[in-house]
Amino acid sequence: MLRLRACALFLLSFTLLFCLSCQAAAKELSYDWPFSASPQQVIDSLQTQHAADLPDSIAYEHHLILAKAHYFNAFQENRPDETKQADLQAAHAAIQNAMAYHKTPTARAFECLIMLEENHFLSLKDASLNFDMCKKELEDILRTDAMDFIANIAYGQLAYEVRQIQGFRRFLAKIFYTPLADDVNYETALLYFLQAKYLQPSPVVFYQLARAYFALGNHRDALLSIKTCVATTPERPYIDLYYQHLAEQAQNTYNTNH
Repeated sequence: MLRLRACALFLLSFTLLFCLSCQAAAKELSYDWPFSASPQQVIDSLQTQHAADLPDSIAYEHHLILAKAHYFNAFQENRPDETKQADLQAAHAAIQNAMAYHKTPTARAFECLIMLEENHFLSLKDASLNFDMCKKELEDILRTDAMDFIANIAYGQLAYEVRQIQGFRRFLAKIFYTPLADDVNYETALLYFLQAKYLQPSPVVFYQLARAYFALGNHRDALLSIKTCVATTPERPYIDLYYQHLAEQAQNTYNTNH
């Protein structure tokens, strides 16, 4: 069994190296998952390789794929929060390693997307600082490329979650930590989620659209977004099903309350 597993890892490593060499010229990060292997299998395979021994362009892709594998892996359901947080931290470390080679706009946006997920485990002090850093970073990216899918979905999520923090917690952030932006709201979130839908419709986009529509009192379009989210064929490991299950929960909550 150990020999078979070693052979499988070798074949997967060879396949990954081939994919890395094909993608290296683009120096970009997509939201898709081009592998038949699971994120954990990809992680195991990449960890047998030493990025320092690879050409810079391939080492960059090595870290990008490792970051994406850890990010998707974090969305497995029924996992302890500590395990999800560990995957997000590993994804964050990998994307920072990638940007040591090439600091592309999409890689910067993906770092913000990871940070927004990490915020769910952080104190208000640390989360408010992350919001401030990511807002500046994403606005800089979107000024030069308004069609960056990851930047659009991340900025929409940031706008929604910043608007969610109100009352005493917002006052605390303003007085003691990093003030939360007043120029983003649910309308801002909706605008960027609609742009993300135009660029790459996916379960995460439809679920986020539903949240924004509900927050704005537009139940008709919220329910339509939930229906579309659930009906969309999952293409990415774990994360698509994760958001589809959240959409189903939102539908059940709505049915219970109305």
